Amino acid sequence: FTNRYLLKIGVCSYFLYLIHEVIGVLLINKLASYLKGLDFLFPLLLIIILIAVSYLYTLKIEKRVDKFLRNEFI
Repeated sequence: FTNRYLLKIGVCSYFLYLIHEVIGVLLINKLASYLKGLDFLFPLLLIIILIAVSYLYTLKIEKRVDKFLRNEFI
């Protein structure tokens, strides 16, 4: 990949995979009805938010845990 944004999404894709169905489907079912007329935009907004949460999780938690485990066991 030469696009750095796609590369960053790829790095955090596993956590995104874990949270997208549970959180995404729940929020779409509960909140999309409040956006009458713009409900088609809600899934797109939700995708952007979930990608951001996944990226932050990868940076703040997963990388630290990975570094700790590598130092302890390797």
